[in-house]
Amino acid sequence: MPETTLSTHDFTNVVEIVLTDLSRLNNGAHFQFIKNVSDRLATDTKIKENAVGQAVIKALTEALATEDKYLVLSQKSLLTDEIANADKERDTLFNGYRTAVKGF
Repeated sequence: MPETTLSTHDFTNVVEIVLTDLSRLNNGAHFQFIKNVSDRLATDTKIKENAVGQAVIKALTEALATEDKYLVLSQKSLLTDEIANADKERDTLFNGYRTAVKGF
């Protein structure tokens, strides 16, 4: 694991990450890493001064929003809506049956 050094945004004391094995990251870890990078870029004033830096920040922010949208979808069960509809139908049938039994 590379040694980490805190930076005061002058980028002279930052240790370069030589290798990151992306195949070992799960979706949540990847999202968190990109979110941390995006947050760091948002607070860095030097990168914001550069037009290319601004374009990169904008592109990364848009990509992060897209990734978040799909990450939330992937966490939802595909059966959730079907289960909710079945629950409503069951409740309706049960209430009708209960009303019919009370009528006797």
